[in-house]
Amino acid sequence: MYDIHIHTAYSVDSDMSADAACLKAIQLGFKGITVTDHLDIDYPGFENIPDIDFHEYMKSLTSLKQKYQGKLTIFKGIEIGYQPHVLKQNIKIAESHEFDFIISSVHVIDKKDPYNGNYYESMTQREAYSTALSECLTSMEEFTDYDIIGHYDYIARYGPYEDNSLYYKDFSDQLDFIFKELISNGKGIEINTSTYKDKPASKAPLFDVEVIKAYRRLGGEIITIGSDAHTPDFIGYRFDYYRQVLKDCGFKYTAHFDNRKPVFDKLD
Repeated sequence: MYDIHIHTAYSVDSDMSADAACLKAIQLGFKGITVTDHLDIDYPGFENIPDIDFHEYMKSLTSLKQKYQGKLTIFKGIEIGYQPHVLKQNIKIAESHEFDFIISSVHVIDKKDPYNGNYYESMTQREAYSTALSECLTSMEEFTDYDIIGHYDYIARYGPYEDNSLYYKDFSDQLDFIFKELISNGKGIEINTSTYKDKPASKAPLFDVEVIKAYRRLGGEIITIGSDAHTPDFIGYRFDYYRQVLKDCGFKYTAHFDNRKPVFDKLD
C-alpha cells in the first residue's frame, strides 16, 4: 500500500518530521509514501507566514529517498490550494519543480476558511456545499497542472450540522459534472480518510459510497487513498476498510504517481 497524502513540518499545520512519517509507514508495512506539503498562498490568518522554500523542500525529499532506499519508496508531492487571485503563482511553482505528484485542493472559498466555521454563516447547508462544489469545478478549469482533485468532500469535514455528510443523491448533477471533467482530462480523485475521522470540534461525516460508485459508473479509473496525516498515528488511517470499499465498487486498482504518471496497484 501507498499513503500518498501526507503533511510534514514543511506544512504550517504539521509538526511531524519526515523521518517520523517514514518510520510509521515502514512499521505498517507500506511500500511507499508521497509527501504532499501545503502550498496555500495568502491563506486567511496566515498571510504573513512565508511559503515553503521549494528548492530546500525538494532537496530534503531527495535526501529522504536516499536514506530509506530499499525500505520505503518516497515520492515528491505537493498539495496546491486553489484561490483565483494566486493562480499565476501556483502555476509557476508547479512548473518550476520536478514533482512526482500534484494534488489540487480547495481549502478557501471567497477568502473564507471552512475550518474556522465562518464560511458556513448565512448559508443553508445545501448552499454551502453547492458553492464549494462549484468552486472545485472552477479550480479544475483554471488550474490544470494537477493529477488528482483533493478531498472533493472537504466542505463536509467541518460542517456545523447535525448530519454534515455530503450525499450523492443531493448533489448528483454537480458531482457527475466534476467526475466527467476529471475523467475526460485523465485526472483522478482520492478517498481522503481524514475527512471521516472524528475531530475535537466536529462530528465526522458519513462516507457515502454512492459517490464512488458514480465515479466508477461514469468511467473513473484513477483513484487514490490518502490519509492527509499531520501526525504519525493517522498515517494509513483505515486503509484496509477503504480498499475493500473500492473492491466492492468494482475497482481493481488504486494509483500512486511517479514522475506525474499514474502507477496502478492491484487491490488484492
